[in-house]
Amino acid sequence: MSANVIIDEVRFRFVCRRCQTAWCRRYQVRRWRDHEGTPYELYEQHGIARPAPNSGVACPSCGGLRVNVDTLVDLVPPAAVSRPSPRLRRRPPMLVPRVRRFP
Repeated sequence: MSANVIIDEVRFRFVCRRCQTAWCRRYQVRRWRDHEGTPYELYEQHGIARPAPNSGVACPSCGGLRVNVDTLVDLVPPAAVSRPSPRLRRRPPMLVPRVRRFP
């Protein structure tokens, strides 16, 4: 029993809703159907299996998990992806050391 495997290279655009950082990633997608007709997809990067991009990606800048995924990135050239200015990027809060006072 052989399955017809379709291999596509797909680019996804991610935008963090917390810090507005935008980035793109390329995935190699293998699609096939089993003998019952159930569709399957396998996402790979550089030959390593990865979770599906829409299953939850953390922002590389702030670590936020609220990330929008856009699969129509081929309509937008990579140079047109906007990146926020470093001055406008949200900085982590400063930690103030607590002084413990004894009675």
